[in-house]
Amino acid sequence: MTVLSIQDLSVQFDDVVAVNQLSLRVASGELVVFLGPSGCGKTTLLRCVAGLQQPTGGHILFDEREVTGLSPADRNVAMVFQFVSLYPHLSVAENIAFPLHARGVPKAEIKTSLEWAAQFFKLGDLMRRRPNRLPPGDKQKVALARAVVRKPSLLLLDEPLSALDEQFREDMRWELGKLQAELGITTVYVTHDQREAMSLADRIVLMRDGKLIQNAGPAEMYANPVDRFAAYFIGSPPMNFLSVHRSSGRAPWLVDAEAAEWPGPNSAVPLQASPGLAARLDKIGRDRFTLGVRPQHLGIDGANGGSRIAVHVVNAFTVGHDHQFDFSVGGTLYSGMPAALPAIGARVDAVMTDDHVHLFDADTGDRFDV
Repeated sequence: MTVLSIQDLSVQFDDVVAVNQLSLRVASGELVVFLGPSGCGKTTLLRCVAGLQQPTGGHILFDEREVTGLSPADRNVAMVFQFVSLYPHLSVAENIAFPLHARGVPKAEIKTSLEWAAQFFKLGDLMRRRPNRLPPGDKQKVALARAVVRKPSLLLLDEPLSALDEQFREDMRWELGKLQAELGITTVYVTHDQREAMSLADRIVLMRDGKLIQNAGPAEMYANPVDRFAAYFIGSPPMNFLSVHRSSGRAPWLVDAEAAEWPGPNSAVPLQASPGLAARLDKIGRDRFTLGVRPQHLGIDGANGGSRIAVHVVNAFTVGHDHQFDFSVGGTLYSGMPAALPAIGARVDAVMTDDHVHLFDADTGDRFDV
């Protein structure tokens, strides 16, 4: 399988820098997901790999072979787009075979390829049908079969599931991961959906404003986000961020709040830092910082010695087996997942699991490594 190398790649449209000196290496057989919000440059980067967009600067290599100036036809890549484009007047089999006919592949070889595709993608009963009569998930399978049947060097997937209903999306997410693992094709996948990225990727490339923010496996990115943006973008529900400053009064640390919410001279909620968190705060030596903690690591009235703040419960509900409660500080709503559901309006201690508390620079958003 092909190794993809991207070296100092830049793409600029007039005054807009869509991709900013990005470097990346995708190993043979790896599934790498380009993840980020709309407009971050991930699709532009994918189009450069496909040869549909010429970069302003930098290099793209397949197995150390320069392909930056080559046309898409000369790169032997297959691309599946968000909206499936199949020929409505052709059968499923004819759609899958179309690129093989275009290449002049012998009929016997095409027949063998179609038999393989029908078995591998479980399309046997659908091969004679027209694509406009198929459900969305099956249409996407046909598009994938057509893409891989000609044995591309790279498989490029641009938001392939975002046009599907949630029911089909869940099924296809599992199918895609299974298919890619079995085929072993080096694959680059673009999405803005962090759930897709976390469930599919061998490695995630998180982008923002054309820049690579973090490049790591899903578990590493979840546990050790490099900055506040990465911490917020990965994880569901998203991470809570509390703005904290040092007090000159009795309580050493205060979580910013509105006077109407927490009346008093400081108009802030005291943070009762555990000895472990207090030692980390002494190491960073800042009077202001942002504290980040995921809802999964924020409970109530715990006896585990974690750091805590006293809050009023503004909402409490259960989703499946998970309890969730919400509280407001500084006009911002925060969430936790307690072992037992509290009563709405109750006053409780929101308790953090200290091992999972992240500290970020209040100005830059970078995570302190303490």
